[in-house]
Amino acid sequence: MNRRSIAWILLPPCLFLLMAARPLQLKAPVEPHTRVLAEEQRDGYVCQLIEYNAIGPERVLSYLLIPDGASVENPCPGLVLLHDHGARFDIGKEKLVRPPASAPAYIRASAQEWVDAGFDGVYLADRLAAEGYAVIVPDALYWGSRSTALCQHWSRMQFGSEPPDSLRAVKQAVYEGQRAVYDSLARKGIVWAEQTLNEDAAAARLLAALPCVDEGRIGCFGWSMGAHRAWLLAAFCDQVRTGVALCWMTLKRTQADPPTASDYSMMIPALRDSCDFPDIARWLRPKPFLFLSGKTDKLFPADATQEAFDRMHALYAEAGAGDLLRTEFFEGGHHCGLREQEKILQYFAQLRYQGLPACPGVEFIRVSRQEGYANNAVLTHFKGHYYCMWQHSVRDEDAPDTEILYARSRDGRKWSRPKRLAAPADSFFVSPGGWIQRGDSLVALLNLISSKDRSRGGEAWYVSTRDGKHWRERRRVRMADGTAVDGIFEQDPLTLREGRMVGAVHFRPGYQVNPVFTDDPSGVRGWRKALFPQGEGLPLEPSQYECRNGTLVMHFRDQKSSFVKLASISEDRGLSWSPPQKTDIPDSRSKQCAGTLSDGRVFFVGNPTGNKSRRMLVIGFSEDGRHFDDLRLLAGEQDLPPQRQKGKYKTPGYNYPKALVRDDAIWIALSVNKEDINVVRVPLL
Repeated sequence: MNRRSIAWILLPPCLFLLMAARPLQLKAPVEPHTRVLAEEQRDGYVCQLIEYNAIGPERVLSYLLIPDGASVENPCPGLVLLHDHGARFDIGKEKLVRPPASAPAYIRASAQEWVDAGFDGVYLADRLAAEGYAVIVPDALYWGSRSTALCQHWSRMQFGSEPPDSLRAVKQAVYEGQRAVYDSLARKGIVWAEQTLNEDAAAARLLAALPCVDEGRIGCFGWSMGAHRAWLLAAFCDQVRTGVALCWMTLKRTQADPPTASDYSMMIPALRDSCDFPDIARWLRPKPFLFLSGKTDKLFPADATQEAFDRMHALYAEAGAGDLLRTEFFEGGHHCGLREQEKILQYFAQLRYQGLPACPGVEFIRVSRQEGYANNAVLTHFKGHYYCMWQHSVRDEDAPDTEILYARSRDGRKWSRPKRLAAPADSFFVSPGGWIQRGDSLVALLNLISSKDRSRGGEAWYVSTRDGKHWRERRRVRMADGTAVDGIFEQDPLTLREGRMVGAVHFRPGYQVNPVFTDDPSGVRGWRKALFPQGEGLPLEPSQYECRNGTLVMHFRDQKSSFVKLASISEDRGLSWSPPQKTDIPDSRSKQCAGTLSDGRVFFVGNPTGNKSRRMLVIGFSEDGRHFDDLRLLAGEQDLPPQRQKGKYKTPGYNYPKALVRDDAIWIALSVNKEDINVVRVPLL
């Protein structure tokens, strides 16, 4: 798969049954009869000015950007980008696409001023096309090529050579002209915003029908009025599978009454008379979607926006799709700056792991099926048996009754009945920390965590066995100075070629992660903190691997909800590490795993969804440990069984994978729906 090719989410048809009956129906598609009017080759993509039929006799102009290399054999994802309002009507599509050299100079000047102010100087459609997306950007009625002669006159006065006579009066007349457009259409029985929605849907259909675009991977984006258009389009157009809306969500009570001239382009009486804005989630769900809003946005006050977000989350949760909606506030106001663009790119980048080819020969093997809660499975091999341990409780995650169970198997396919490895007590519950093999003994790391306040963190202990059946009494894991490790392990330590063990401990107070290492072959003492400067995000639950050149890498989940993996490297065998930085690998804010194969390749296993959903499981391979070019789907939404029982933090999906390389295969222990413990066997071909 081309690394620049971003794959997209494929919603199973059954999920569309979750959608409520739609109060709006799109018009029947028409044959677009597309014609290319102009074309310009740019750095990594071509920009075309196209003309086509949308819904009526008027031909619509759009920019269409196609990445180099996109073809029938290598189709790319597509994005419908929808321009804002801004009371700037001389430009529309040019707010998102750099006008070609053939465009009038005053239009190029107007567009540049707009993107400098609103987008930190970036033409977002061009940026996305350079990243490998096909992008279509249509003009809405009354903007750009569909604006009035008076509007273009204002633009030539403002940015061209015409004398600026009555500039303010002309601008006001253009602004008030919106009322005339609404009234003129209304007399024909047409609602302006509904026409715009239908035209946006026509653009999505045109994009999806291109031979070089994957019709199953279409998304949309808009800022300000463009955001309003984006969530409407995603809600009512089946071609659009996901999207991002930036700076347009609130409650009706915050809107002007009577409406301003600018409101008329967004008014749909069929919706506004009976619904509030966040009710759009009824028709948007279960599509994955991201809403972003500025904390100091004067147009959309944060308190009303938060209330709207809460209502949308409730509607998604009601349909069992709560993990597919993301809502976030960012520092700042009504703006689509570089920071916001990074969030947009990161969100869309997560979808490259969707629609991947299936990994051949994968086996799903059940280790344990029990009622209640089960998660945090860890796998190892010792003296001819596979061992798997996990945490279990009657109902909820990290409940006071949480215990550790384990089972074993000779072949990894038939497993023994679970037995208790560690029990909770009055003041703590227990969870697995990982396995260590030392000589002829197997060590199970145990985390004892306060049951009264788990935010206080926990302590690292261990038990050991020589035969896999009889376990010695629990003891503390110790630092090099003899003191007890005042924290918990969340993954197996990595044993390097020279015998050193490298891992990470979440130290108290709380869960402050820090890489650690020991040269003691027992693995239960001699631990030292490595140098670990502060970096980006809030790193937690790392996994680690060694590259061919000896560089060590740690991947972390980011608890600050960037929904991408963080990474840190060590060039001195674990003594010191670089500050963690964000990668371009999407994440579900979940525990993941990584490792090194005997041929030097590196792999990771995780849920690269870019939101809280863990409904797909992906494995990625890399030659250098940095670029994961070979990506395979291990399991997806269609493979996921229904969750049998609800419980606190019981996330549906493929949870907390941890891997073991053994017998020409990667064996991955995980929990399905935080109920069933499974092992996934991936043959090494």
